[in-house]
Amino acid sequence: MRPSWFGWGIGLARAASMRSEDPFYQVGAVMFRPNRTVAGVGYNGAPAGVTLEWQARDERRAKVIHAEVNALRTATLTDMYGGYCCVTHISCAPCLTVMASYKIATVVYEDMLDPLVYDVDLIRSVARTCGITLLAYNREDDSVRQDSV
Repeated sequence: MRPSWFGWGIGLARAASMRSEDPFYQVGAVMFRPNRTVAGVGYNGAPAGVTLEWQARDERRAKVIHAEVNALRTATLTDMYGGYCCVTHISCAPCLTVMASYKIATVVYEDMLDPLVYDVDLIRSVARTCGITLLAYNREDDSVRQDSV
């Protein structure tokens, strides 16, 4: 069966996530212009030329470039105005603020982050404040639903 646009985007994000070396969260993100063309693809990882000690989870967390930021490296403000992001895991609050600066309207995610590590209420609050719609993707029936805000 042919996937929906969001399902196709999540599939591309999953493929991008396979490049991540992070043993805890392999995250992939794809930025789409409003016309559904790809503006950028990224995964979470170390900055170029930097080696991280992945097992030192708290220490390396501050040094990792998130998938959404990597995916925006080739996008422009004009590209992304009103566009959307498909990401394997719900975006963290700082990534949402970066995406808001590009005027991204929608973030479609498949998996939730660990609520013991990430403040999910803060993530949802930042999305509301920034005017970003969060949509949870369901792989079983290739559908999206409004995130519970």
